[in-house]
Amino acid sequence: MRISLSETRASGVVEKGTKTGRTRVIPLSAGALAALRNERVRQAQERLIAGGLYADNGRVFQASGGGNVGLMAITDGFRKIARRAGLSLTSFHALRHTAATWMLVGGVDIRTTASVLGHSTAATTLGVYAHVVVSAQESAVDAIDRRLRAAVAQ
Repeated sequence: MRISLSETRASGVVEKGTKTGRTRVIPLSAGALAALRNERVRQAQERLIAGGLYADNGRVFQASGGGNVGLMAITDGFRKIARRAGLSLTSFHALRHTAATWMLVGGVDIRTTASVLGHSTAATTLGVYAHVVVSAQESAVDAIDRRLRAAVAQ
């Protein structure tokens, strides 16, 4: 990720540097890569149809015919998809927290989770998600307890 976009009523869409000023590679799932490839194909088809009228802004996602996609339109679309998926998320940032929680509860170690989130240290991730780690630890201890009880009962 090289840039960040934000939108306000006063200034519209503004391009900013990343929070840390560094560029980083974001790991993507096979499903995300397939969706990006489909988007690339859609844009190529639109370029062919529009010819010189296509306003290519060089971004991964572009409006129909090229140009910028309104950030609020993206947020509204995201909320619609989240509702259909049964998630009570209101922002992309909430999705980040959900992903972090799912990784930690799913057994992904704290360093890997920190790396995916772009945290400079695992301590940062632990500071934010300590409650999730404690919950995962309790589940792990409960799993050991169930195994020991089952072994004793035999």
